[in-house]
Amino acid sequence: MQKCIICESFLNKSIANLGNLPPSNLYLRSVFDGWVSHPLQVGICSCCGLVQLVEPMSLEIIEPKVNWIKYEEPEDHLDTLAHRLIELLNLSPNSRIAGLTYKDETLLERFKVKGCKDYVSIDPRSDLGISKTCFGLETVQEKINPAQMDFVARNRGKFDVVIGRHILEHARDPNVFVEGCKALLKPNGFLILEVPDNEKVLAHGDHCFVWEEHCSYFTPLTLRRFALRHNFEVLDLQIYPQSFEDLLVVILQNADKHKYCKLGLESTAIDQFVAFSNAFDRNKKRLQTKLRNLIAQDKKLIMVGSGHLAIKFINMHDLQSYFSYIIDDNQLKHRRILPKSNLEIKPSVALLSETNAILFLSLSPASQKSFLQKHKEQIDGLEIYSIFNIPHGI
Repeated sequence: MQKCIICESFLNKSIANLGNLPPSNLYLRSVFDGWVSHPLQVGICSCCGLVQLVEPMSLEIIEPKVNWIKYEEPEDHLDTLAHRLIELLNLSPNSRIAGLTYKDETLLERFKVKGCKDYVSIDPRSDLGISKTCFGLETVQEKINPAQMDFVARNRGKFDVVIGRHILEHARDPNVFVEGCKALLKPNGFLILEVPDNEKVLAHGDHCFVWEEHCSYFTPLTLRRFALRHNFEVLDLQIYPQSFEDLLVVILQNADKHKYCKLGLESTAIDQFVAFSNAFDRNKKRLQTKLRNLIAQDKKLIMVGSGHLAIKFINMHDLQSYFSYIIDDNQLKHRRILPKSNLEIKPSVALLSETNAILFLSLSPASQKSFLQKHKEQIDGLEIYSIFNIPHGI
């Protein structure tokens, strides 16, 4: 039985098995029968309550084979967050601020506008020693460790503030990762972490949000518990509401003398996860029945968006045979194949010839709004569903 990646207690016996799935970044140019796949399983720690992957896919499989795949995160809260950080932490033009990845750059730019000019982005090549042409956060997270960050601190100095947006959940060893962040901080420095809040995902049974690249699925309670375990003082924890996954932002102060306080695990957390696990087969059968009925009505089913959410939705629910093709406006994906499904990715112009189609949207809220506005005439008269249960879907 697997042990927790944070507290090393055993996981609860209830495991959600979501099927043998491919890496979500392998877009081939032709139909292929030999797709690499790995069991996607998720469990919950019986002690600290962290929901986490069970025996994750290897980093070698996850590593991207092209360099044009980028993941965008919600940013509509960043103005508010930057203002809050400057006031709460009493930041000045002399405050030294570091961002761990490219995902932190837009927040760093907001500090510049506010007068904080001493900021840097950790460079994956010169700071982390990454020489690969194609890599993602799966490679970066491995480099955020005490030894490598000591090297960075010797070259760049230590920082008043270190920011890590949407990388902690990628960490194979969150304990090593956060201790690496500590190595960059001044004695009373501040660590800002932003992660997806998985409360709604777990409550609504949206299994396609489980992804081979996300090892940890934090909630406000488990994120706070994790921070306290590493002797951080939790100065603030904010939830920024989003349509699907909310965002958790925690402001931590490096305080090694702070005494770790163990928070009790609520029994409802285990109950909620068991319900999440048990709902998978039921949801899978419901979706297959729904789509089979639509096909019987001579409807053509088309997925909009070819990101990891669409890939998980189609493959984990075995819906490949129900869809005709995939729509995506990213030209680099056109005429490529959605992983494992063998469904071709086409430009949105393909919709011009459709009169009896149903669109299934797998887009982020911002991308969904943009798509519906941009293609208003093309999709006029077509039925549209969301693939998500949050807040409502199929």
